[in-house]
Amino acid sequence: MEQEIRARNIEIHLIERKRFDAHGKFVLFFVIGLGLIYGGYYIGAHALDSGVISTVPLVIIILGIGAIGFAFSPLNFYYRALNAAKRKKQRMDDVLNIYHIRYNIGIEANEGFHDIEVATRLDITKP
Repeated sequence: MEQEIRARNIEIHLIERKRFDAHGKFVLFFVIGLGLIYGGYYIGAHALDSGVISTVPLVIIILGIGAIGFAFSPLNFYYRALNAAKRKKQRMDDVLNIYHIRYNIGIEANEGFHDIEVATRLDITKP
């Protein structure tokens, strides 16, 4: 039981540590996409003013739309993983509540060179 409590809470903690990365990638690719769309529009407008009809601006705009679509991928992955982990933890907490078992857990994660070391402190109170 203790291992399951630790595993569920560590899983949520490790996923929540990736929040900044997921939002940062979203902002980065969204800005890149908007820049490509604006750049494609600007190049197209300049080429049209010069009397040239080109498909290059259209290709650049399509790449910008693709980059915006790509921006949502890490965000969707983060929220799906977080919701799945929270659902698993909620089911475990519901079972523990039936038996009136309470717990407090403290999680400390230290990033090593190749992995993350996780230390937990678990206090379980039973009736």
